[in-house]
Amino acid sequence: MATPGKPLKSAAELALERLAQRGGAMSVLSAQQKAALAEIERAAQAKLAELEIMGRARLAEAAEDPQKMEAVMATQRAAREKIKARAAAAKERIRQS
Repeated sequence: MATPGKPLKSAAELALERLAQRGGAMSVLSAQQKAALAEIERAAQAKLAELEIMGRARLAEAAEDPQKMEAVMATQRAAREKIKARAAAAKERIRQS
């Protein structure tokens, strides 16, 4: 509740206060870091798009066999997760530097 003379705080303000109380601090990224993060995201999106296109072709080839389709889909899921994990790790390295 707001007390007289004190306005209500936004959720963002409250979250920042809790973070500060725990000893965490938000780091400010440099322009170079922001550009590197954007490049990592762009490359990951391109790889995912390529994987999607290639996956459609493989699924079309395997359309007659449900087991092959499941194998192709499982391979696609694993590849998608690998791309996302690598991008997340690369982004974290940039944020830590």
